[in-house]
Amino acid sequence: QSVFRQLVAAGHVVADPERFGGLALTEKCRPLLKGQDTIAFRLDPVQKTSKKLSKAPLPDDIDVGIWEALRAHRRALAEVQGVPPYVIFHDSTLQAMAEQMPSSLAEFGALPGVGERKLEKYGDGFLQVIRQL
Repeated sequence: QSVFRQLVAAGHVVADPERFGGLALTEKCRPLLKGQDTIAFRLDPVQKTSKKLSKAPLPDDIDVGIWEALRAHRRALAEVQGVPPYVIFHDSTLQAMAEQMPSSLAEFGALPGVGERKLEKYGDGFLQVIRQL
């Protein structure tokens, strides 16, 4: 957007209302297009943002060891399948696993975020992780 605004301000481009707000080149831009002239653009300052999202703290009733084991299993599955971890299960589903500690497929299937397909695909593996803890 900044480049377009600068081209408009320099008179190389104009808004064309007949083309539903499109842009039209002016005669002033012809030397630019032919490489006979150059234009220097101003760089907009880049705001530095944190790449990591802030993590919500775990509730006190969740054991960190259980949480980390569930996350590690989810991460391993995600790497094998080439998908982001949240595609396997969302953090809230892992949190429910850690809180409720299901011991059967029926209990696991009752967790929020666990449908029939994910129960079939991931239930046994996550139950095995839970049983080992």
